Amino acid sequence: MLLLVFAAAFGVRIWALQSVTELPTYKAPVLDEEYHLKLVSEINSPEGLPKEPYFSAPLYPYWLAIIDRLTGNTRFWSRLLQIVLGSFLPILMIWLGNRLVSWRAGLVVGWVTVFYPLLVYFETSLLIESLMAFLIALLLWRLLKCEDKPSLVNFAIAGAVLGLTGIARPNILLLLPFLAIWFLTMRTRSSSLRSSLARAAVLLAACGVVILPVTLRNLTVSGEPVLIAWQGGINFYLGNHRDSDGWEAAAPGIDGSWQSVTTRPVQEAEYAEGRRLSFSDVSDYWYRQAENEIREDFGGWISRLLRKCRLLVNGYEIPNDLDIYTVGERVPVVRLFLTRGPIYFPFGLLAPLALLGLLMSIPQWRRLSLLYLTTIAYSLSIIAFFVNARYREPLLPLFMLFAALGCARTWSYLRNKRWLSAGIWLLVLVGLVIESNHYMLSEFPRQIEAQGLTQLGASFVAQGKPDSALAYFGRALEADPSCIGALNHVGTDEARAGHPIEASRRFCAVLELDPYNMLAYLNLTGTLLAMRKFDSALVIADKAVQVAPFDGAAFYRLAQVYFALGDSTQARDALDHSLSLDPNSEKARALRSRTEGM
Repeated sequence: MLLLVFAAAFGVRIWALQSVTELPTYKAPVLDEEYHLKLVSEINSPEGLPKEPYFSAPLYPYWLAIIDRLTGNTRFWSRLLQIVLGSFLPILMIWLGNRLVSWRAGLVVGWVTVFYPLLVYFETSLLIESLMAFLIALLLWRLLKCEDKPSLVNFAIAGAVLGLTGIARPNILLLLPFLAIWFLTMRTRSSSLRSSLARAAVLLAACGVVILPVTLRNLTVSGEPVLIAWQGGINFYLGNHRDSDGWEAAAPGIDGSWQSVTTRPVQEAEYAEGRRLSFSDVSDYWYRQAENEIREDFGGWISRLLRKCRLLVNGYEIPNDLDIYTVGERVPVVRLFLTRGPIYFPFGLLAPLALLGLLMSIPQWRRLSLLYLTTIAYSLSIIAFFVNARYREPLLPLFMLFAALGCARTWSYLRNKRWLSAGIWLLVLVGLVIESNHYMLSEFPRQIEAQGLTQLGASFVAQGKPDSALAYFGRALEADPSCIGALNHVGTDEARAGHPIEASRRFCAVLELDPYNMLAYLNLTGTLLAMRKFDSALVIADKAVQVAPFDGAAFYRLAQVYFALGDSTQARDALDHSLSLDPNSEKARALRSRTEGM
């Protein structure tokens, strides 16, 4: 049976991989997939990564880099190896279901895992979520092994798995204080305080041994004692500032792209502080900004927090990179099991069943303490930042187990003709299904679809296929005429095609929608320069530096305008400011040398 489950899971995922290779984003990844490939090229270059602490957890980039070095084909072989690991996940789920519920429930959970579309989708991506569900299930399995046989070896293995998961997604480390409760419940059952402390020490030590090389590397290259990565502060701000919607990694001037998230927070923090900052200082700055906004609008923050709790169990698959529904339409196995409503299947059914199982199993909380603690800890770690389908994907194995508990208990009531109990719990389930299956996002579905189409178009741009790209941008604007990404791309293409008036209209439309969109400012200034409308270009460039006085590119554009106007003094001043903000800008340095001859 286990071999059959593995073969089915592998076959389903191979089918999905065949479809994924036909997507434009396979040849030219965008957003975080693009960022991961950039890190791979840096890791495997003679120079290596920049001498600074990791921005994000390093496990996945190094996983890809090792595969790239061994095979030379990251795009295919990494996905294939992820598929192999993903095919073992249903077997792990069978064991977990058998251990926590029953053998029959374990089989059902295993087969659900085989076909679950989000797992298949992420296992064929170049995102850390391709490994996270497996790592979470593996961690729970090893912790349960500690309960079954509380040897120091088992605790060491569990600690090592926790450390490994931590350098994949550091928020799992929030589980550590919750495990103190687990150790207390274990002590009441059998062991002495001394043996409990010894086991806890071994688990912590093993976890630390795995994380230590990452911390030492950060300390060695930068002098900063960054435990794993420094992105925590900006992510906390993005999920908790007063205008946060609870699901987008965005703020004024930060659009969620890796280029924006990795550079803009540093620029803005250093400008605000008036000095160069370490990366730890940058992270601390954004934590303080978030804390200040929470204090100033505590009631609003509580409201946003409750909204994120609801988003966590909402059936809609909230996008972070590509829109899962838009891409899933091109992957038959995902399209087959993923629906947009009226029930957002499968999560719109899984989440209510999981909540039902969690409530029904409260009397058994001691026996299920690890499942409860892991689910609560990881859920809180997501809600503390922002909620989307990617970040809640590691919860899927845990939710499946709770759903199995809920189904098993309900079936027991029905089988034993306990109609009142069964009726009450079924009414609770109906209420939970209603709660999980209404649209909660701040943007309409057509707007989300337009953003997904825009990313597919951007992939065609990267491949040098402008006609295909424009077709996707056109569809995006049909779905949402206010799609900023599509407007920027179409405007750029019109400018290149020699239609500057049309291009400038596109960029002006973007700035009406988003007055902080620096790309539109830069594009519009360049277009006006090409049209020799220098006075208008000066107005836009001056506005850009007012909006982003910490952005070297904005001052470079301003210098270009002054250079075109023949004002060498103002051009040099703007270039000096640009280079003070971005000392590595070769374009600014080259133009600065040209102003010397004016």
